[in-house]
Amino acid sequence: MIFNKPIQLASKLWIRWDKPILWILIAEMAEKAIFSLPYVFACLLLLKGHNPGIDLMLRYNEVQLWFSGGNVYSYSQLPKGGVYPPASHVILWPFLTYSSWVFVRCLWVITSLAGLVGLVYLLVGASKAYDFKEKAFVGLMILATNATHINILKGQLTIHTLAFLVSGLVLIGEYSQKQQNRWQLSLLAGFLIAVALVKPTITVPFLLIPMFVPQGRLIAIITVIIYTLLALLATAFQDSNIVMLHLEWLERGTIGAVLGSKDSAGMMGGYGDIHSFLDSVGMSEFNFESSILILAIFAVWLYFHRFVDLWLLIGIASLVSRFWAYHRMYDDILIILPMVTLFRLTKQTTLDRTSRTLSGILLGIATFSILFFDRLLFLNSPGIALFVSGQVTIWILMLGFLVFQAFVQRNKIIQL
Repeated sequence: MIFNKPIQLASKLWIRWDKPILWILIAEMAEKAIFSLPYVFACLLLLKGHNPGIDLMLRYNEVQLWFSGGNVYSYSQLPKGGVYPPASHVILWPFLTYSSWVFVRCLWVITSLAGLVGLVYLLVGASKAYDFKEKAFVGLMILATNATHINILKGQLTIHTLAFLVSGLVLIGEYSQKQQNRWQLSLLAGFLIAVALVKPTITVPFLLIPMFVPQGRLIAIITVIIYTLLALLATAFQDSNIVMLHLEWLERGTIGAVLGSKDSAGMMGGYGDIHSFLDSVGMSEFNFESSILILAIFAVWLYFHRFVDLWLLIGIASLVSRFWAYHRMYDDILIILPMVTLFRLTKQTTLDRTSRTLSGILLGIATFSILFFDRLLFLNSPGIALFVSGQVTIWILMLGFLVFQAFVQRNKIIQL
């Protein structure tokens, strides 16, 4: 084939230079993490003004208003925010119920740090890394990415969401391997995934995994029950009913996605998702329908690939999640999950050399992008265009490769 010689050359070069390249990337990621993480945590904790913790402040105002009986979906009562569903306010209540804003910021710093540590532990464990340099590489991916730093600085929910979500999804694999304590595992996994639904624009595509994989159906049922109970509890603090509250949320959330897709006040808006694309071509009125269509296509695909490796499904769901709804740069943490999937593929000895080499090449490109692409933003308009087009191209390549690997694995399973 036409690609055989380049792949063989890349494989030989990687075998010769993989260790120094890996150490260089580790050193670069460690430097970025060491210098950036303390700074953004300090900003969130200590700095005053508009920017540090701005999104956390929005959630704080929403929770305070919700439990005082106010309507967070009314622009007259809450001009900004109000884009989270009813259950999210109950989930956030233990973090944001306190009257002291200083205490809330301190608590958020502690929980953000705990979420990061938990994610590093889970991702390193899932990656099949076996020595120090490999474990350091996987662990530093999430600590060094610019998306993580923005997430902390703004007080966003993505780190917390992914910590709960990945914990719940990993338990699906545990469920399939254990004959005992399955109910306990199902309850725990269902609770964790239900809590992760605090930010549904991230979590909903992942929820399809337990719905379709055979060992996850009980977990999916428990997740839906717990989330419904949380929504009912939230409704008890409002004058409206559960149906009307969710309709009001969808209406305001749809408007918020349109506004959020636009750049404003020197801040880059949403990018790399279907809502941003539709906004750019003047078709934002189809935001909701397009998201549902993407979700439906993924559900059909998932049904036919429900027996393949769980982490292949997680990696693909992450990319679907990044594309299906409005996201800003802080949600690019999602891309770390398919990067872990690619790392797992490079370690999979049952995979042919070509596939392992391509996995390594894509992982290297993705690592380069999370380390250096954000510097393009300093070039203003040309830099932003390069940043967006480069990121989206890499994500599409990753998605295509992982979908192909799932197809190959499915065919092998069918032939057994």
